[in-house]
Amino acid sequence: MRINNNISSLHTQGALFMNNRAVSNDLEKLSTGLRINRASDDAAGLAVSEGLRTQVRGAQQAKRNALDGISALNIAEGAMNELHGIMQRQRELAIQASTSTYSETERNYMQQEFQALSDEIERIIEETNFNGIQLLTDGATPSARAANMEDIRAWGAAGKTLARENAATAFDAAFTLSADATASQQRDFFALRDAVMNAAAERTVPATGLTAATTLSVLLTDTGIDHGLTLTGATVNSVVGGVVHRVAAPGTQAVAVVAGADVQSKVVADFRATQSDGTAWGTAIPTLRIEDRAVGQFNGEHLWIGANDQRNVDSILIEYGAIDQVNARIDGSNPSNAIDAISAMDQAIEQVSQARADIGALVNRLESTINNLTVSIVNQQAAESQIRDVDFASQASKFTTNQILVQSATSMLSQANASTQGVLALLR
Repeated sequence: MRINNNISSLHTQGALFMNNRAVSNDLEKLSTGLRINRASDDAAGLAVSEGLRTQVRGAQQAKRNALDGISALNIAEGAMNELHGIMQRQRELAIQASTSTYSETERNYMQQEFQALSDEIERIIEETNFNGIQLLTDGATPSARAANMEDIRAWGAAGKTLARENAATAFDAAFTLSADATASQQRDFFALRDAVMNAAAERTVPATGLTAATTLSVLLTDTGIDHGLTLTGATVNSVVGGVVHRVAAPGTQAVAVVAGADVQSKVVADFRATQSDGTAWGTAIPTLRIEDRAVGQFNGEHLWIGANDQRNVDSILIEYGAIDQVNARIDGSNPSNAIDAISAMDQAIEQVSQARADIGALVNRLESTINNLTVSIVNQQAAESQIRDVDFASQASKFTTNQILVQSATSMLSQANASTQGVLALLR
């Protein structure tokens, strides 16, 4: 018999420790309702569960996005409904003014109402918004777009002239025509000089990779000649659909203008001809300062209706027909203006009808998207629950078993501790 080490007691203590830990784990799972409370409970299951939670929360937000999209589209469609009513009245006035029973005076009266309705159409187009985001415009008003393009054309004409002069000056300084040049060589020389001047006047380079240090020789890749001109101060202004936003008066800051049918397809830049040592050649081209004051737009942008980052998979392009301002009159001494206005109103009404049809299709698509997201959320939540949530029936049974084992181990520990008392009989 030994008293220094009670092996039976040590075994019982170990069993009691493990049973107590099992009861503690059972209590944690039953109190939280989760089978996995930490990575040590099930590392692989935790990873899968968190991935499912990510998808569920992403899908829930995507569903809210789709609902917001429907709300915005409903606002846009409601405004278009009013536009339809206004345009129908304008067409009615145009038909009224087309008959020869009215004089110029009466047509002028009709024109007053017709113009007031046109002004209201423009106001509705410019003011209809969702959360400050314009729904019926591309971010720039029709009047602003017209003014912008007029300013750009005037600036471009002046800029081309100075660009050609700067390029010619730089070319003449860089290249000389030898006195014994043949007639053919002379033609080639001046053809190259014209090419440089024309390239500078067009001053267009791909927007991709454009930097302040880009040399004008990129415009002459067919000749491969670096004539020493550099492009300075060029930046790319963000413009959608080739529309340049509000333009202020020409200033000193060199800012690029995006033009063309495609977004950022061309850059009309401020070319300042410089020598290799940095000194200027002649006069700099006048520049336009572009102030992008347009608010955000909804039409033409992506609505995110998925839980991941794949464009055109987790998003859809919101695109419906553009609505232009009505440009027609019904006044005059004869009904010709009014007759032309009938056709113009027919086209305007067709535009609105097409836009409303596009919006209706988008709303129906978003309704289907919401239904799909709802089902997806339920199914993914069920999968996540299967992995992460505790089975109460099974866990309660384990808890009861472990409680009994704790009580049993406690009782056996008492018996093991008492077993060494037999040593006292040997000492009497």
